[in-house]
Amino acid sequence: MDKMRADIIDVYLKHYTEKEISDMLAFYESESGRSMLTKMPQVMSDTMQVSMKMVQSFLPKIQELSQEFNEKLEVKRAEKANTQATNKN
Repeated sequence: MDKMRADIIDVYLKHYTEKEISDMLAFYESESGRSMLTKMPQVMSDTMQVSMKMVQSFLPKIQELSQEFNEKLEVKRAEKANTQATNKN
């Protein structure tokens, strides 16, 4: 855990200034910050559900496009194989 903590600290220090980190700590110590920390797991869960609904609505179209692409690819491969066989003869 200590090794992971050190690595995470390095990531934060790479992307944030000391002042930004101090400001974040002050925020998370505030009432609003504590509320955010408490509610964030549920917010993330709800967001994932919304995202999954959206992906599920796109999935049939994605599958259709994938099948069309694979069919066209097979036709092209067959044409290429036929051309190569004709050129060898």
